[in-house]
Amino acid sequence: MNQASCSITLDGRGELAPPAQDARPTSKYLTSAAVQTGDAVATGSINPLPVPVRDSGATLDSESSDPQPVRYAPRVLDPAPAFIMQSMLRDVIRAGTGRRARVLEREDLAGKTGTTDEYRDAWFSGFNSELVATTWIGFDQPAPLGRGEAGSRAALPIWIDFMRVALQDIPETPLALPDEVVKLYVDRETGKPTHPEDPDAIEEYFAKDSEFGPALAADGGNPEAMTVPEQVPENIREKLF
Repeated sequence: MNQASCSITLDGRGELAPPAQDARPTSKYLTSAAVQTGDAVATGSINPLPVPVRDSGATLDSESSDPQPVRYAPRVLDPAPAFIMQSMLRDVIRAGTGRRARVLEREDLAGKTGTTDEYRDAWFSGFNSELVATTWIGFDQPAPLGRGEAGSRAALPIWIDFMRVALQDIPETPLALPDEVVKLYVDRETGKPTHPEDPDAIEEYFAKDSEFGPALAADGGNPEAMTVPEQVPENIREKLF
């Protein structure tokens, strides 16, 4: 798993700040936390230890020309929630605030936009199984970027330009379903199990130890055979998303 972060800092005139000014603690926190979290989800629950970097993550430490072996940290997340979270984050690009990244024509990308109050910070953290990258944009002295300068508008285009080059020789990696997860088609409004032919059906994943999981595991994923809970909350979609 490779990591990359890009912090874009603007000066008081809205121009790119020189490297000496690009030291705002907020940007370091945002990019570091986002990349580390993305690692665990992208790898399916194992968090690779970071490679030393310099200058906002743009240049690898070149003290040694020998390739550094990847050192894996202990598992930090079970496979089921890691898979389900990655599936949800893929939906962000497939049909959510990150859908501009569809221009890359890849099905293995996932991520999430971010925007703080008054548009003071904007960022996008995204990944596939090989690379995690975060872009952040903001002023060196906290100030609004401008109306509408949200993560999807200000930071995502930078991420797209970077990933277009970084992933050009990396093949797509399908999302492998772990044994702890089952797939089910549900009605997009009610959340009840339905058939793939249903025009309102959407594909969702459930951990086997969840409400639907045990019944599906026993019935081979057949919605006809499983027993649906008597009461499905009307606002189940809001609770999921």
